[in-house]
Amino acid sequence: MEAMKLLLTVAFLVLVLILVQWENVCVSGSDSVQCREEERLALLHINASISFPIHSLEGKWEGKECCQWERVTCDSITGHVTQLDLGISFDYWFDYYQEIQEGILLNATLFLPLRQLRSLSLSAQGIYNCTDGAGLETWANLTKLEILDLSRNSLDGSIIYDLASVPSLRKLDLSRNHINNSLPNNRLETWSNLTKLEILDLSRNSLDGSIIYDLASVPSLRKLDLSINHINNSLPNINGFEYWSNLTKLEMLDLSWNQLDISMLSSLAQVSSLRALYLDYNYNMMGGSFPVKELSALNLEVVSLTGHLYSGSSLDLGHWSSLKALSLADNGLNDTFKLEGLCRLKNIEELDLSFNSFTGNLPSCLGNLSSLKLVDLSHNDLEINFPSSIFERLSSLRYLSLSNNKIEGNLSIRSFFNHSNFEALGLSTRASSHFQVEVVNFPFQLEVLELANCILDVDLTFLYSQKKLQVLDLSNTRSKGPLSAVWFLLENNTNLTQLDLHKNFFTGPFQLPFIIHEKLLSLDISDNLLGRALPANITTKLPNLWYLNLSKNYCHGPLPLISKSNLETLDLSSNNLTDDIHTSFLRIQPSIPDFMDLSNNKFYGSFTDNMNFTTYPLLMLNDNNISGEIPFSICNTSFLVLDISNNELNGVLPNCIAIGRDDLWALKLSRNHLEGSLPLDMCIGQDRWLLDLSDNKLSGSIPPCSNQSGLQIVDLSQNNLTGNFPITWLNISYLMAIYIGENYLSGELPIWIGKGSYLIMLQARQNLFRGPISKQLCQLRYLRILDLSHNNLFGVIPSCIIDMGSTTDNSASLDDSRSTDELIYRSDANFLLHLAYHVKRCRSTVYFI
Repeated sequence: MEAMKLLLTVAFLVLVLILVQWENVCVSGSDSVQCREEERLALLHINASISFPIHSLEGKWEGKECCQWERVTCDSITGHVTQLDLGISFDYWFDYYQEIQEGILLNATLFLPLRQLRSLSLSAQGIYNCTDGAGLETWANLTKLEILDLSRNSLDGSIIYDLASVPSLRKLDLSRNHINNSLPNNRLETWSNLTKLEILDLSRNSLDGSIIYDLASVPSLRKLDLSINHINNSLPNINGFEYWSNLTKLEMLDLSWNQLDISMLSSLAQVSSLRALYLDYNYNMMGGSFPVKELSALNLEVVSLTGHLYSGSSLDLGHWSSLKALSLADNGLNDTFKLEGLCRLKNIEELDLSFNSFTGNLPSCLGNLSSLKLVDLSHNDLEINFPSSIFERLSSLRYLSLSNNKIEGNLSIRSFFNHSNFEALGLSTRASSHFQVEVVNFPFQLEVLELANCILDVDLTFLYSQKKLQVLDLSNTRSKGPLSAVWFLLENNTNLTQLDLHKNFFTGPFQLPFIIHEKLLSLDISDNLLGRALPANITTKLPNLWYLNLSKNYCHGPLPLISKSNLETLDLSSNNLTDDIHTSFLRIQPSIPDFMDLSNNKFYGSFTDNMNFTTYPLLMLNDNNISGEIPFSICNTSFLVLDISNNELNGVLPNCIAIGRDDLWALKLSRNHLEGSLPLDMCIGQDRWLLDLSDNKLSGSIPPCSNQSGLQIVDLSQNNLTGNFPITWLNISYLMAIYIGENYLSGELPIWIGKGSYLIMLQARQNLFRGPISKQLCQLRYLRILDLSHNNLFGVIPSCIIDMGSTTDNSASLDDSRSTDELIYRSDANFLLHLAYHVKRCRSTVYFI
């Protein structure tokens, strides 16, 4: 009897132990399951064959328990690998774009030991083909594989033929490849093998209309993305979508960014199961009427018709009574389009009318659409006055954006207290508007809040109850208080990615936040009242920050350290930073931002040959006290924009900085003390649009330029240049502005200059030009400013000059836009914007002779 009791006790304890072990397996999942040795070795071989350095998992894939490795998921019972994610993230894809372009050959057989694999991502690995005998057709043995992501590679159309051997696939992503319609002859049979495929993404490839015919043999499809291809109706025997009558399960279809015309859409009626249709930016449909009639046979719930510039005064939506989401954004719609027609959509939940040209007031009937959860009316010219009963009545709203309209009046946040589901609120108005917002503690948790240019005149305490903010824009709102309040806000909102507080009255030093904030990507606190020295390492607590703007403050001291940072844009301009330029550059290497603006500070010292300039696409050092010569090490750079104007540089201009540099878009070295002659090949560089060497001591003649030059704006004024103006400049096709004044150029004004078709500004004042003014100047049909004063010209001013510029249909004159002095090129990088503005606004030509 005692033996029986002992036996039962032991059995019970064993049972308890088994249950405990089972519970641990169920709870811990992959953390406690034992890895299969053959699969562990396969993973190591796979990683060694495909990963780029930034994505290498060496050091992370160590030990025997591969189920605990990063990016690996195992079955919690069997230990087989079921999911493997080796895709390179979008950010790293840009960093290693060149390596990805070079491409690799994939050995698909390395994956065969992973017999239970259900999901695999090889996104952005640069795969362009497979090694001989080891193609994707070998994955026929991976009978469990259901999800495959091969997006952002360099695969061609043959990939479809190989994947036909994997009939288990349910979801397939082949977007952003080089797939065209050069498929095998048995193309229908190829697609028909994928009998279980439900979700297919072929976006951003080079497919034409024949893909419509091919996909007719995949009746299992539920979601299909064909956006950003070359699909049209130009191929013979392809009459719209008439072949898709057997796609009885297709619910979502994206045909955006193709070349469809309206005549093709009526055949979509064959797909009676369709519920969501995206037709954004199909250029062959632009300018016509909305395709409501063509799609009336479908019981659509989601329709996106963004970017078509549709005509017509109204929209009959009676056929779309089931519609729940509608986008008519970026269509150029104005008051001729009657918004009242939208009030018939009684079931509408999402409405996007952003980026149009609506003016005036909103129809009050919009307030009756009680199902609305999302309303985007941003970027129009609507006059929206608060308080407004329209939005108060829409109590189901989750997302409301009225930003960039003429919002005026007074709004109390209390009027939204019954909107308990609010997640995003955009009320940014224009700077000229007068919109007062009374803020209190929100009774809802927001993810997005935009109040730019509103009058708040408060501190940030009203946001202390918020815990879910991701985007916050309080720029130019008269907000105030110590910067420590901002860091408190960051502490409460660990998912915040964008924070814009520029043009306010925040005070105190720029101290680092109290915690490490990993989600913050963009921070703008420019144009405030911040002072004192910047912290020694500015990115310690903000490790993933990629945009930082602290310009127009009162910070002083040296340039801070930037170590192991993702920072791509750093703007510290217009402060009181004081540092030796050589020392400061050494301090921030090797984590130098791609775009760095240190202009208008007090940097001093000289450049040296051992300074590393290789990673500065955009570098602004203008308006400092940097002296010495420009080092030849600068020749090793890949600058897009380089501005060292208004410093104390001397010596000669290195030839390499101006010749043969297609990558250098803008070079500004004005207001220094540079000497010597201009490089003979300074015009070479088809992508260069701005060259400013004005206000130096350069001498000699202006070198000739050929038709290979991409120069658009040239400023050589205020130097000691001599000789004739070279006739070869005739060949610069897109030259828009040239400044050669205040030199010693001589000879006659080149009569060829009248042949230049795009010249807008010609400033040749205070030289030694002589002779008459040629009538050929009148051929400059776009010319707006002509200054030939203080020369030795004689004769009669051609009467045709008075009529120059009258070929445009613009109505404004210079007097109602900006002064002539503002049109003369200044040192700011926005000159092209000023130029375009005045070409648009000005009819008359200003001339000084």
